[in-house]
Amino acid sequence: MALMARHGAAAVTPCQSALNRPFVAGRQGNSEKSRDVKASAFGVLAPVLNVVTPQVAFNIISVLMVPVYFLMVGWPRAKLTQGIVKSSVLTLGLSALYVAVLCHSFSDGLLSILGDFVKAPSFGIEAIKGGAANLSKPTFTALAWVHLLLLDFVLAREVFLDGLEKGIFTAHSVILCFMFGPTGLVSHYLTGKMQGSPALATTS
Repeated sequence: MALMARHGAAAVTPCQSALNRPFVAGRQGNSEKSRDVKASAFGVLAPVLNVVTPQVAFNIISVLMVPVYFLMVGWPRAKLTQGIVKSSVLTLGLSALYVAVLCHSFSDGLLSILGDFVKAPSFGIEAIKGGAANLSKPTFTALAWVHLLLLDFVLAREVFLDGLEKGIFTAHSVILCFMFGPTGLVSHYLTGKMQGSPALATTS
């Protein structure tokens, strides 16, 4: 996947594959070199990275988060829901997926891209535009997606647990966290105000 992103190669049909056999063989050789680089760069993590590709991480987190949010919105007081959300296992598992995709991103030149951004003459919108073009690469797209979903879940989890503790209705705020991140925090704070509870405030 990372190699296809580098060369911008499109999927080929069996006929095209046969016609372009030397080109495909070259790509396979480059792929082996890429795996060797990852093995030397990440050592003991290399076998894990061969399994947890950016595509795999993308699929896992996309499929996993929907039922979790469904439980948080529809059955907030169910033992199953509270057990899943209160446990750190889910958050740590998602974080591990993020680390895996981040390692793949380093292998695909993330540090170089960040360096170009830092060396940009200005830090305005124009500087961001150049970096945004790299999201067309599957590895970086997966990194951004996992990054956003993980942060949104951290916000939704905070809202959900705070609502359980203080008796604040959270379904709409959890949905907003899922869709628009920080807006869920604002919604939860305002909901707490309307219900007369100090949302997101530490209780003594």
